[in-house]
Amino acid sequence: MKKLKFKSLKHQLLLCFIALIVTICAGISLISMYISKKAVVATVDTTLPEVAKQAGSSVENSLTTQIKILETLATNEKIKSETTPIEEKLAILSERATQNGYLKMTFADINGKGVNTDNQQLNIADRDYFKKALQGTSSVSDPIISKADNTLIVVYSVPIKINNNIVGVLTAIRDGNELSNYTNAIKFGKTGTAYMINNKGTIIAHNNKELVINEDNDFENIKKDSALESIVEIEKKMVLGENASGEYSYNGKNKYVGYAPIKSTGWSVAIVVETDEILSELTTLKLVIGIVLGVFILLGTFIVLIISSSITSPIKLSMEQLKSISEGNLTLDISEKLLDRTDELGEMAKSIDTMKTAMIAMINNIKLSSSSIDTQTNNLSALSIEMSSSSKNISIATNDVAKGTVDQAQDLVDITAILQNFSAKLEDMVNVIHDVDSNTNNIKSMANSSNTEMETVTHSVKNVNEAFNDLIVKIQSVGSNVTKINEITNLINSLSEQTNLLALNAAIEAARAGESGRGFSVVADEIRKLAEQSKESSLSISSLISEISIDTNIMVNTTDTMKDELKTQESNIYTAMKSFETITVAVDEIAPKMAVANNSVEDLNENKENILIKIETSSSIAEEVSASAEEIAASTEEMTSSTEELSNSVNLLNDMSKKMIENVNQFKI
Repeated sequence: MKKLKFKSLKHQLLLCFIALIVTICAGISLISMYISKKAVVATVDTTLPEVAKQAGSSVENSLTTQIKILETLATNEKIKSETTPIEEKLAILSERATQNGYLKMTFADINGKGVNTDNQQLNIADRDYFKKALQGTSSVSDPIISKADNTLIVVYSVPIKINNNIVGVLTAIRDGNELSNYTNAIKFGKTGTAYMINNKGTIIAHNNKELVINEDNDFENIKKDSALESIVEIEKKMVLGENASGEYSYNGKNKYVGYAPIKSTGWSVAIVVETDEILSELTTLKLVIGIVLGVFILLGTFIVLIISSSITSPIKLSMEQLKSISEGNLTLDISEKLLDRTDELGEMAKSIDTMKTAMIAMINNIKLSSSSIDTQTNNLSALSIEMSSSSKNISIATNDVAKGTVDQAQDLVDITAILQNFSAKLEDMVNVIHDVDSNTNNIKSMANSSNTEMETVTHSVKNVNEAFNDLIVKIQSVGSNVTKINEITNLINSLSEQTNLLALNAAIEAARAGESGRGFSVVADEIRKLAEQSKESSLSISSLISEISIDTNIMVNTTDTMKDELKTQESNIYTAMKSFETITVAVDEIAPKMAVANNSVEDLNENKENILIKIETSSSIAEEVSASAEEIAASTEEMTSSTEELSNSVNLLNDMSKKMIENVNQFKI
């Protein structure tokens, strides 16, 4: 089974307490329901038999009353007297039958021969009720079907005695449905009904009269329907005259039955009520229990929330304190309400507060000590750095001096050789400067000459440009003339078309004139031919003129291009002239400078000898300084090694103090 994981103690307490409340309430509800059901069933088991007993007593009292009425009537002197005419007896019986609601009454002798109030002769010797009456027992028959009219009847019978000798039997017939009316009047709840069976299990009273008429018997019905087994077991006990209760099921319905005997008749009355009605009060009880359960769960949940909050809130505050302490934050204050608690949570909060106070004091002391250590280590580190830096600087300086002096001596020797070479080269430079001076004069004269020639070229380009401008004007004039010629050819074409039209009209008129107009027709035909030739010539001219016009346009475009090129050349020539002028100016400026340079080089050559003498003197002094610098360098190297060891120790101590300060600074107090 997967173990539940809770995000908070509050949720855990809430779930556990709610589960406990639900379990307790559910257990109490189930026990209550069980006890209630048992109590209801026990009440039914007690009540139903008692109600059935009372119902049986009521039926028996009714039957006894009817028997008493008959027995009283049987003691009537006229009824029991053998000398009283039968007619008189029947009159008395008819009157009493009307008074007591009897259907018929019969007077029979000891042989079973009798006559009823309808003056019908009967023989009832074979009837059970007659036989019981002859034995001196008053009785009530089971509901039977009358042989006279096939109606359901009940026969009451009593013996007629004279001096305790039975001389006849008096019977009274009542409606057989009367017994069913007795049972129908018995009610128990909404669904409770009653019925009666005789000592053979046959139904003699029921709300379904058909069962009474058909003499329905479950002892026989079970042979065809085994589902009647549970009710048959109960009816067997009813036949035995027991007063008890039972439960049976039939057609999907569960029912309780209480039964009691009617001792005087051997019958048994049963009161049946549906189980659902008996247990209907339990439904209300279930609803009430459900509502109470819900109320208790809600109330319990609210109480658990309050309890869990009272438990978890201080724990949460303590957790926040511990979390802030674990993160190094000691600035959070613990609630006074939590510190004032006297339970375990209050003790835990006080312990946390004491621990925080102790940690703050300890950290303050560590901070003070670490600050002092850090200050001292910083001072030592600064001193060691300064010493190391100074010794290194001295060592480097002395080494540099020693090396520099050695190098200086060597350099001085090299400088002497270089200066000698420089002297030779300086003389060569003087000669070169003289040559440059002469060349600059030549360049100036050549630049002046080139400038003059470029002016001539510029003048020629201007003349060519003017000639091209004239050519362009003439070509444009040719284009306009070509346009005019084109207009003339168009006019010739128009004239030739009109002439051709006139020749056509003349030919038509000549044809109309017949033979006399034949000569005119020949002339018109020739005119038409001339017109066509003129048109063809004008078209040829027009074509040539078009080609000439295209060529002149090309020439115009070409001359425009050449004009642009001439302008470009003119601009380039102008730029070249400006360049030559600039060269001439530059040469004029260089010439005096070259003279100054020549004089300076001659001065340098004179100072060269003095420099060589001074350098030789400096070389000897540098050798002496180099020897002293080497001795100083050896001493500074020893000092440097000592300061490095001191610096390493100080750095190690400084790192340790910084780490301690960083650890302490994690705590906020």
